[in-house]
Amino acid sequence: MAIRSSYSTNEELDFIKNLGKHTLCKENYQGRRDRKSLLKGYLEGCSKRKKWGSLDSKAVKKFANSELDAL
Repeated sequence: MAIRSSYSTNEELDFIKNLGKHTLCKENYQGRRDRKSLLKGYLEGCSKRKKWGSLDSKAVKKFANSELDAL
């Protein structure tokens, strides 16, 4: 079985759309689980990220911010 080494920007946007809805988040994550907190944490992580691979970092951050603003 091959292991993927990168994801597309669209897959990352889908991940952001579903933050806070994942079963693992509800069962195994010990921190705050509300969508707003998770989006804020995601954006904090984005600011520290240096390697984006094939992801469009501007599009990802813009989308995450727009999802946060919509709350």
